[in-house]
Amino acid sequence: METFDAIVLGAGGAGLMCAAVAGQRGRRVVVLDHAPEPGRKILISGGGRCNFTNRDAAADRYLSANPHFAKSALGRYTAADFVALVERHGIAWHEKTLGQLFCDGSARQIVAMLLDEAAAGGVTIRLGAPLGEVGHADGMFTVRHGARTPLRPCAAYLNASAPAASAPWDCGVAFVEVATPAAAGAPPRGAAFR
Repeated sequence: METFDAIVLGAGGAGLMCAAVAGQRGRRVVVLDHAPEPGRKILISGGGRCNFTNRDAAADRYLSANPHFAKSALGRYTAADFVALVERHGIAWHEKTLGQLFCDGSARQIVAMLLDEAAAGGVTIRLGAPLGEVGHADGMFTVRHGARTPLRPCAAYLNASAPAASAPWDCGVAFVEVATPAAAGAPPRGAAFR
């Protein structure tokens, strides 16, 4: 069984960014996803041009059980920080209405940027196998991915961009608090999976 400092479930934008930062901070990280390629939702966002951030992102536009969670997260990594990353990778972009920022070219540029950042952190990415049982025993988390079971000594990060009912795996532990964009009338979502 392989051991990692962090297991990230989901190779979407949030999962890849989380893994890249953790890897660049010296952690041994693996990203697991059932999809055959990373960033699939990124590729279809913004009509294929990727609405990669919004200049007007603010904590009061997110729902969370802890109202200070979004304040802290957005205070530590701002939309301007992500724009600077996009520019360091030479990705041309433009602003549309309401502060929405899009690639001039293709959403594939954002996926490539996130993969480059993950590679710079030595992140291992494993795709195309079902995510299975999540376990915890003797102070270690395990996550089954296809025929492999990576091991993690503390906790895993879960990219909970979708409600639990639509997740392609069956988990048993809540890993992180997740603040999700507020939608009119939509209840807050979290990362508790059955």
